[in-house]
Amino acid sequence: SQFLAVVVAATNSYILNNNITFKKEKQSGLKAYLKFMSVNFVSIGMSLVMMYLFSDLLGLKPIIAKIPISICTILLSFTVYDKLVFIKKK
Repeated sequence: SQFLAVVVAATNSYILNNNITFKKEKQSGLKAYLKFMSVNFVSIGMSLVMMYLFSDLLGLKPIIAKIPISICTILLSFTVYDKLVFIKKK
């Protein structure tokens, strides 16, 4: 159910980003969707690794560790969306 929730949430995010945030650059379709989903899964993986590092190795409480992790993954994901996923049509 967690995997399905991530896929549904990421798909919703793709639709909103495609139609609102990056509307001017609009390159949609299956290729853009697969790139978007790949970025999301990499971001989730990074988040899990960082949670292990911050929480298990450094001893931070998970709720505190989630703050810098979220900031990092959001900024990185947005940058990748802007540079590689929602690129301008030629």
